[in-house]
Amino acid sequence: MRGRRASLVAAAVALSAVPAACGTDTPATPMCSLDANFNALVLEAQAVPRADRVPCIRALPAGWSVFSSDIESGRARFALSSDRAGSHALEVTLTSRCDTSGATEIPSDQKGTRRFERIEVVTPGFRGTRYYRFAGGCATYRFQLGEEGRALANEATLALSFISRDALDAKLRKDSHGHLSF
Repeated sequence: MRGRRASLVAAAVALSAVPAACGTDTPATPMCSLDANFNALVLEAQAVPRADRVPCIRALPAGWSVFSSDIESGRARFALSSDRAGSHALEVTLTSRCDTSGATEIPSDQKGTRRFERIEVVTPGFRGTRYYRFAGGCATYRFQLGEEGRALANEATLALSFISRDALDAKLRKDSHGHLSF
């Protein structure tokens, strides 16, 4: 088991050079498409190995860009900036669990997840935290939108989604001809 995991990490690291060489998205940008920058999704899944899904970017709305990304053992994080909402307007963090105390549970817009909201500031701007809890993990969305961007929380949310570990595993098995899996 340990050898397989080490092989998987080594394969993901080797794969991370391919998108950069081809001029596509930066290697650590987790796009929801299994064809676009798959290695970032693999690295996210490896960072939190029991999570049954990982957060990803469906499509960036006009004016939004990836500000930063950081993937390490136990945590994967990426941040988005907006020309209207400000730099580092939304940060998404995947961990194995999160503390939702003080947050209100509301119906989830993501299948297979429980959603919690904690609103901190609504004027001038918007600051709040959204949590999506699911089997083996939690995705935390931290909003810090400037005054001009406070109405953009929903726009940013629609840009994000999740991809299942099963879908990642199927693609990994296919691409490695059955040699690698989660």
